[in-house]
Amino acid sequence: MTESRKPTLRDVARLVGVSEQTVSNVLNDRPNVRPEMRERVLKGAVALNYRVNMLARSLKTSQSTLIALIFPSVTNPIYAEVADVVSRAAMRQGYSIVLANSGRDPRVEAQLVETALDHRVAGILLSSIDPTGGSGRRALAVGVPCIQILNRDPVWTGEYFGANNVLGARDAVAWLIAHGHRKIGHLRGLASFVGEERLRGYRDALTGAGLAFDPTLVEAGQFSRAGGGEACAVLLDRHPDMTALFCASDLMAYGALDELSSRGLSAPADLSVVGFDDTSFSSLAAISLTTVRFDIEGLASAAVDRLIARIEGRLPAGTEPATEIFECGLVVRNSTAPLRHIRRTD
Repeated sequence: MTESRKPTLRDVARLVGVSEQTVSNVLNDRPNVRPEMRERVLKGAVALNYRVNMLARSLKTSQSTLIALIFPSVTNPIYAEVADVVSRAAMRQGYSIVLANSGRDPRVEAQLVETALDHRVAGILLSSIDPTGGSGRRALAVGVPCIQILNRDPVWTGEYFGANNVLGARDAVAWLIAHGHRKIGHLRGLASFVGEERLRGYRDALTGAGLAFDPTLVEAGQFSRAGGGEACAVLLDRHPDMTALFCASDLMAYGALDELSSRGLSAPADLSVVGFDDTSFSSLAAISLTTVRFDIEGLASAAVDRLIARIEGRLPAGTEPATEIFECGLVVRNSTAPLRHIRRTD
């Protein structure tokens, strides 16, 4: 093979010592290929810098290899981290991702779904904030597989992959209660599926411990850093004796930490702060945020695998829509402390 000629499927087969059909089966992720054989072929393809001609594949099969990933925000680290996993998982199976940002506007979300359908995407991964559920239903109505991920619309009956938000929030607040805190505020997100579930977990933990739910200890932080800071300020002014704060996202928790710093306060000396998502920034030494973690890699990869199985018709006829909920766990770091260590108790 000369240096100027692009490697072919036949070249990969010769290098690995298998048939061209075996190489094709591996590169198209077909079943009934032994794991060790799949690994050999993939290593051979990488060694030759072989790339599947996706345009030719699309024309031959009348099947697009593009997947639309529609998120409500690209500034929230959790969405960026999920997008990274989705992109890698899709590429392993010969698909590419087109990322779109709805800006938390249901009208923009609906428009993005229509645009994706106009461009004949193979499937859609959607984190919906549409209260009517029209965006997801539109995709299914024209026969395009659609899975909602992380967040879902309230009437969605299709496939959904998300975290166990209720249990994760409940465990976080229960930890604070077990460590002596009684005046616990909550920075809630938007009035979305995830926001409501995490609020429910906060409330369940309080009532389960025999503590009254006080709506004045809840303030909307809009799932943003700025919103988290503003909401934290409101709660600090309203409840100067508050000793702990559960935030429905890490991003809002960062805003709360900003607000504490602006007042000459800190966590956990003056206020224990807990987030949710365990994004990569939260483990940095300068932040060291106690937060709720779920398996981002597993969740995003499973959603991609399910969507591509739908796209390629590899599920038995009549297979019911899947709902897969990933368990959460509290990661305790330096932003929280037992009540006895809090100096703001007046």
